[in-house]
Amino acid sequence: MERYTRQECIDIAAGYQRDIDRLIEQYGRGCRPGWVSTDIALADAQISYWKRQADLAEDAA
Repeated sequence: MERYTRQECIDIAAGYQRDIDRLIEQYGRGCRPGWVSTDIALADAQISYWKRQADLAEDAA
């Protein structure tokens, strides 16, 4: 299994947050296609995962 540094984990989580921000900017927070809410939820789960990984990661790979 590949190991990631703390910073790499934080960068990956930030990428998922940018994805969420783009979706909200394009489709808003109100009525929107169902797949948008699904994509946001999946990205949010990935953010949580990578934040946990960052907490567990060693700074040196």
